[in-house]
Amino acid sequence: MDRKKEITLAAKKMMLKYGIRKTTLEDIAQECGVKKTALYYYFNSKNDLLKTMFSQTMNDLRQELSESIKTGHNTKEKLKIFMHKKLNIFRENKPFMELLNRENLPSKVKEYFHKEQKVMMEFDQNLVKEIIETGIERSTIQVTSVDSLVLMILGVTYGTGYSLHIENKDIEAEKMFEDTINIIFKGISIKSTGEAK
Repeated sequence: MDRKKEITLAAKKMMLKYGIRKTTLEDIAQECGVKKTALYYYFNSKNDLLKTMFSQTMNDLRQELSESIKTGHNTKEKLKIFMHKKLNIFRENKPFMELLNRENLPSKVKEYFHKEQKVMMEFDQNLVKEIIETGIERSTIQVTSVDSLVLMILGVTYGTGYSLHIENKDIEAEKMFEDTINIIFKGISIKSTGEAK
């Protein structure tokens, strides 16, 4: 692990423990076993460190998600993997996300954080779209509107993550995702019984 990443991980640990505002560069330096002046070699300020931390976290999550998807053998599996992995990402990052929402961060840091979130959402959208389009190219699925399907998958995924980890609702995510994928792949139309309507 490179030194810069080591420092941002130490910063994240300290900030989760004491809060962003209360954590000083001195605290972070002490956690890393270096002098405070050594941090300035890597970061201009605490805000610069925060921005780098957001960026590294989002890059790591994108890489992790991409690698996970590769383990799926078909469109259905890849979509399920995406949904479950995103849910795990929501779960694993909940404490830090709650901290970011609680703290009164400087406006430039908030703007940067929102920009990184937007990049992550665009990444998710493109990844799901790529999974679907690959299935279409391989003639394993037929879809009339790729964009609508992407929005359905993301809506269920984000909505489930939000309900579970922000609202703390008791939802069976596994069943929710399985049902969603089955509805998408099997449809919801009723087979005709030949009776008059």
